[in-house]
Amino acid sequence: MRKKIRNTFVFALSIGLLFLLGFYIYLTSGIDSVMTPAKQEKVFASIQAAPALPESFYEQYEKINPNGLERGYTASLLSRFLGKSKPCACETIYAHLGYFDTYNSFAPHIFMYEATRKVGGKKCLDFALQKVDFANGAMGVAAASEQYFQKDLASLTDSEVLDLLLMMENPSYFNLLREKGRERLEQRKAALLRK
Repeated sequence: MRKKIRNTFVFALSIGLLFLLGFYIYLTSGIDSVMTPAKQEKVFASIQAAPALPESFYEQYEKINPNGLERGYTASLLSRFLGKSKPCACETIYAHLGYFDTYNSFAPHIFMYEATRKVGGKKCLDFALQKVDFANGAMGVAAASEQYFQKDLASLTDSEVLDLLLMMENPSYFNLLREKGRERLEQRKAALLRK
């Protein structure tokens, strides 16, 4: 009886490992199946061309997501399988359907893997913050800085930078122009700073 249970367990484990190996191989070599090389060059060049943020953005992002700027997408996926989700910075980019020539359910994962490999976490965060909608007509982090704090990016305090990074997660929930949103933001920030 024990041998039968052990064999069943080994069989199930080997099937799971084969699936993960197959997914990893597809992930690492499948970008050409969802994007043409010309489109890859265009999309990754636009990410690379995003203006760099002040250093305080990277420092505060590390408080929200420790090692998120250095973590690769493969490590991020493995952390989800282990039950402790630790996203990489390239997951902040919205993988728009227009990026892909052939869309399938693995296309965003392939895109995130390639973005991490080709441009890195800092550039992904730079690009994502330039494109995110911060609500109330503020498109991008520079507009949000002016809208909510009446300052340019370089003169923001660490607390204000942290506010913007948290707002990026859910701009309507953490809306600074609403009393309830400001309270939620302060609670989330206090929880982060206690860590």
